[in-house]
Amino acid sequence: MGYGLSITNDSGQILIDSDISQLHFAGTYNSVSDVAGGTLQNHSGGTDNSGGNFPYQNLNSLGSTVGHIYTYHITQADISTKPPMCFIKPTSTGASAPFAGIIRSWFDAGIWKIEVLQSTQTTPGPTLYVFTTLDQLNLGSDSFGLRVMNASNEVTFNSQNRPLRIKGSGDIDTPTLAHTGSLGSSWLGTLDVNCIPKDMTHSASSIPVDKQLYYVPSIAHCAEQYRHSASDSGTYDWHSYAWARNDLYWAFYRSAFRITSTTNLQCSYAIYYRGHVSRTASDSGFILSWESLTNAVDAVVGSTGMVPYENSSRNTGQTQAVIITNSDWYV
Repeated sequence: MGYGLSITNDSGQILIDSDISQLHFAGTYNSVSDVAGGTLQNHSGGTDNSGGNFPYQNLNSLGSTVGHIYTYHITQADISTKPPMCFIKPTSTGASAPFAGIIRSWFDAGIWKIEVLQSTQTTPGPTLYVFTTLDQLNLGSDSFGLRVMNASNEVTFNSQNRPLRIKGSGDIDTPTLAHTGSLGSSWLGTLDVNCIPKDMTHSASSIPVDKQLYYVPSIAHCAEQYRHSASDSGTYDWHSYAWARNDLYWAFYRSAFRITSTTNLQCSYAIYYRGHVSRTASDSGFILSWESLTNAVDAVVGSTGMVPYENSSRNTGQTQAVIITNSDWYV
């Protein structure tokens, strides 16, 4: 650069540069709402059960643990073209801690809204430590410290607003699939997350485990289905009977993360949406097409893309960048 200020460390890495708008601390945020991940159930058809062979009692048994979605309203970051960078401070750490990850962010009426998916519900949910550019913050007014501006007289660094300090980093792989093994049997689908989490070792071991914050996007997702069909006919109590039924159990998964030790982060999945649809008929020769089954889903749900699709995955096995920092630096 021919002007301004550039400060590097002994490895030649840039720490402060007047041409780079660095991220600064915008505050901590708790969730404004907490809802269970979506569950869709839709059942239609006949109810002829003369033979006593139709197991209605299992219609609501989805056999999967749905995650919880926490919504946050970030009021400082009010410029629609500059989304905030949100670090997660988890509700707990260790081998039994829930997995959590940011799954969605959008700008609405001057507020950035962030959704965090956690594999199980906790009260309260994770805390977000939010960082953004200085043009979205009130600058510190003390008469000491360091303030750096670029050629347009815009402040790009201000020591009073607590710039983001990165202590550890690394790459973590997502598991290939959210579910492996048996998907269920008979009328019951078993679609809980069933995979071996991926581990990552990072260099922030000097930060106590309960002070660590992590930033890593949730980009991997999977869909899994379990189908079952059955029919029967015969004579019961001097009456002829016949029935047929098709069931489809399904779940959507998103990648999520947890801190297991001072040097280790894990990646697995949480269930974002799940469902069960079925059709029945009082005719053992009834043949149910895929289109007929999905047409039983409420139109509103179908229009939002939440109807099931074939077993599939996106961005699984991908390497994702992880950043670790210390919550004590922003108190």
